[in-house]
Amino acid sequence: MIERKNNKKLVVQVGAIIGSIFIFTIIIFAVLVFYSTTNVYLSAKQDMIERDITRITDSMKDYRSLSWLLRYWRENPDKIKKESIGEESALLADLYEKGLQNVTLADLEKMTDAKKLAFARAVYKNIESYLDLEQSAFAYGHSYCIMVDKSNKAFLLFNGKNVSTNAYSRVSNSSIGEKWEYSTEDHEGLAKLLKNSHKRFEYETATINGGEKQYYICTTPIMLSSNTKCFYCIAYDYSDYAEQLASFVRTIIIVGFLGLSAMVVLMLVFINLMSIKPLKRVIYNVREYMVDKDSQKIIANLKKIKTRNEFGVLANDISKLADEIEKYTHEIVELTSERERVSAELDLAARIQDDMLPKEFPEHERFELFASMDPAKEVGGDFYDFFFIDDDHLALTMADVSGKGVPAALFMMMSKILIRNFAKTGLSPAEVLTQTNAEICSNNRNNMFVTVWFGILDLNTGHIVAANAGHEYPMIRKANGDFELFKDKHCFVIGGMKRAKYKQYEFDIEEGGTLFVYTDGAPEATSAEDKLFTTDRMIETLNRAPDGSPRELLENMKSAIDDFVAGADQFDDLTMMSIRFANRNLTEKDED
Repeated sequence: MIERKNNKKLVVQVGAIIGSIFIFTIIIFAVLVFYSTTNVYLSAKQDMIERDITRITDSMKDYRSLSWLLRYWRENPDKIKKESIGEESALLADLYEKGLQNVTLADLEKMTDAKKLAFARAVYKNIESYLDLEQSAFAYGHSYCIMVDKSNKAFLLFNGKNVSTNAYSRVSNSSIGEKWEYSTEDHEGLAKLLKNSHKRFEYETATINGGEKQYYICTTPIMLSSNTKCFYCIAYDYSDYAEQLASFVRTIIIVGFLGLSAMVVLMLVFINLMSIKPLKRVIYNVREYMVDKDSQKIIANLKKIKTRNEFGVLANDISKLADEIEKYTHEIVELTSERERVSAELDLAARIQDDMLPKEFPEHERFELFASMDPAKEVGGDFYDFFFIDDDHLALTMADVSGKGVPAALFMMMSKILIRNFAKTGLSPAEVLTQTNAEICSNNRNNMFVTVWFGILDLNTGHIVAANAGHEYPMIRKANGDFELFKDKHCFVIGGMKRAKYKQYEFDIEEGGTLFVYTDGAPEATSAEDKLFTTDRMIETLNRAPDGSPRELLENMKSAIDDFVAGADQFDDLTMMSIRFANRNLTEKDED
């Protein structure tokens, strides 16, 4: 009996998932609100700043002697900031009448040093007054106005806002009192314009003089005749808005979290009633079924679940599944038993087939021989064979039966026995294939066939008489040469036509030469990209070490094919055989 447990894990997990999703959503929303609001605010602020800076710089450009003024201000900042004396008004009386904007460099050359100082100070005061009179959001928010020369040296500081009183401060010498140490290491806006002074505006958020307070700073070049004379910087307090924005985001998070909590509780109650409880009943009954295997009991219990959602459907489907499982259990047992029997028979067939292929390769003074067969399935249809007809003649067979599995293996064994028996009666290769074909066709209701290359090697001369029944072309290497494809005469496959006649041909293997025969599993080995290995790659592989022993040639070929297919499934057997011919003297030389 399965113990019922009041397990709340699923409720907790669902609650955690829902809570995490909503919390993540609130955080993402808050971040988006923060950045989007900040971007909108800064974009609007930039429009105002650029408008006001443009008016200020344009008013500066009204002075015909601005180039001289900038240079004078930069060279005499301390004199400019001192309080003016009474005599200065008298000195500038004629200039006020003419208009300070209209003073030219020629006029300045005629002035005394005192008058020049009075003129430079008067223009400075005019610009500072213009900042005071500018009625805009910018004017009421800026804290610093400063001019910086191209060597990154601040040379003139205008008025600034007193944050505590929200009024302009005229602390000592018409400045805000403290010196603004402006450097490229701290302020990247000026650093960018120093590299590219043709850009109109640069913005940055930074502290000043290493303090904690954040300022929003705009920098623009003052240009005359396309030449940058200096840079004009304006900074305003950024902390007030940042604090308001942070408070707004906190409010959103708190309200969202409270709403989330209520929503999560309601959702968990609903999920528990409509989903988790029915699911627990399903789990309990499934576990009970796993213990007692009582299909009728689980069917009766699951029918009590009346929920009309997916869990009700699940309960109904499990009831049907339990009924089907009971029906198929007996069939599975029978199928498993049958499969084990078939597997055992296949293993036995594979061992019998393997025993049919010669595994001991003769050590002979006239030749060196090696062969291998790798079936694509448990049992295959390829086979090779070699045997002595007499002391001076060696028969060689390479064949490929149509199809795979046990039928192909049986057909292979019959073909191998027929070829060997007819060859040992002294028949020629053509006669051996003709007699074999007639015997197979006499009782071939399944229309199976086999391709065969069969040859007889004269061990005294290296002369081979061979016949080819639709098989692959052999590959031959002359002594000290490379392998080449030998396109021999092809006849029809064995088992295709009852009265087929087979012709033979002759060729020689030179002393030190090698013959290589194979089935179509080698050239038709297929890679994962559905490409074939081909006979060209086989020739290339053989010629990497053409003077290797037959065993080495087959191992090199198998390794090259394995690398090419790279683990892709193969559907044909791979069978190869190689023989190297040599007389006694050559064999003894190889051994030395």
